[in-house]
Amino acid sequence: MMSPTSPHTQRRLGFHGLAVIHPVPSAINAALVASLALVAGGDPAVAGILAVAMLGFQASIGALNDVVDADQDRVAKPAKPIPSGRVSGGLAVALVIIGGAVGLGISAGFGAAVLVLGAAGYASGLAYDIFMRRWGLGWLCFAAAFPLLLTCHRFFIEFVEPVI
Repeated sequence: MMSPTSPHTQRRLGFHGLAVIHPVPSAINAALVASLALVAGGDPAVAGILAVAMLGFQASIGALNDVVDADQDRVAKPAKPIPSGRVSGGLAVALVIIGGAVGLGISAGFGAAVLVLGAAGYASGLAYDIFMRRWGLGWLCFAAAFPLLLTCHRFFIEFVEPVI
C-alpha cells in the first residue's frame, strides 16, 4: 500500500485535482467562447484570451460546486474528488480563488465594461452553486448567464481592445 506522501500518490492526487474543476465542461465552455468570438470576427488571439478567462471562471465554479456539496457527497457520492480524499478541501478552495482571479483579471484587461459583464456571468455561476439550485431556482442562473455569453462576445470583439 502506498503512503499518502509517496511521489506516486502525490502525482495521482495532483491529477485528480483536475477532477474538481470539471475539466470537460470547463473546456467545452472555453471552446464555445473562442468560437463565438471568432464567428463574431474577432482576432484569434483575443478569442484565445477570452477562452482562458472563461476557463478560469468555469474551473472556479466547478470547484466551488464540489466544495459546497462535499458534505452531501460524502453520503450520496463518496467517489467524488473531495469525499474520496483525492482532492483536499483546501486545494479545492484554492482552485476556486485562482480560477476566479484568472477570469476576473483577464476580463479587467479588456476594460470596465468587460469586467462587469464577466463578473455578472461569474456571479451567476457562484449563486447557482451556493444557494439558487437548493431553492429550486437554478434555472434563473442559466437564464441570466447564457444571454450574457451569447450577446457579449460580439460587444467584446467590436468595441473593446485589451488594455493590458
